Amino acid sequence: MDNSMLMKNLSLVLSALCLAFGAQGVWAEGNGSTVTGAALYHTHCASCHGDTGRGDGMVGAALRTPPPDLTGLTQKNNGVFPEAMVSEFIDGTRDVIAHGPRAMPVWGLMFQNRETIHKIVEYVRGLQRG
Repeated sequence: MDNSMLMKNLSLVLSALCLAFGAQGVWAEGNGSTVTGAALYHTHCASCHGDTGRGDGMVGAALRTPPPDLTGLTQKNNGVFPEAMVSEFIDGTRDVIAHGPRAMPVWGLMFQNRETIHKIVEYVRGLQRG
């Protein structure tokens, strides 16, 4: 394995560990009941999807399949924000190859709570561009 591949794999492992430890902190705050959608997004999603949702997160740059730009979802759906579809991507009922299989999505059991999922969906709704 060449040096650049080793560094890429190391950065992915370190990012995953950061996400895991960040998840514990957010989970500890009332299972997401007192946490904002922005905090949940930045803890669990921004590393791949980027701080502004454009798919330009640090981990996303190392992925074989780049994460999508979340800011154009409404535009791609004829001006209607696809709330149900976004919820299904988050809770794991809709397959996203990069997120892992439904039985064990990358976020584990973190996003089984409907209130938590709704907060993230509403945050992503707010990221939509004109």
